[in-house]
Amino acid sequence: MTATLDGTPWIPVSTWVHLGSNIALTASDCASSLEINLGYRGLGTYDVAAGDVRAALRCDGRDCGLAWVAQKETDVFGVTTVKGGGSVTVTAYRAQAGVSGSGAIEGTFSFTLLPHGPVGATGPPRGMTNGRFAANF
Repeated sequence: MTATLDGTPWIPVSTWVHLGSNIALTASDCASSLEINLGYRGLGTYDVAAGDVRAALRCDGRDCGLAWVAQKETDVFGVTTVKGGGSVTVTAYRAQAGVSGSGAIEGTFSFTLLPHGPVGATGPPRGMTNGRFAANF
């Protein structure tokens, strides 16, 4: 996985894929980690505003507590809001026939991530652009 974070190249040193009801793509450059959760249903574009995908950027390290998100969320009163924005486009997906949890996924992404945390969390938005991923699972 690679991207541009706030205008600077972001090149993770570790990446992993978790398969469950969603596909979770996670990467870390030892300063920050990005997790993309995707309700995979085929090749194409998944949009944050539609609730198809969400992204969370967190600082790596103990007790740093900083996070930025792009997600559609519903509060306890049933009010739905979209925080941040962006999309993921899955350009290739291959599952190995007869072998559970074996295959590959590729695509692109970009997000505008907003501060997330306790009520009143503030800070500038973070921009993640030119994102690309290619992962085996």
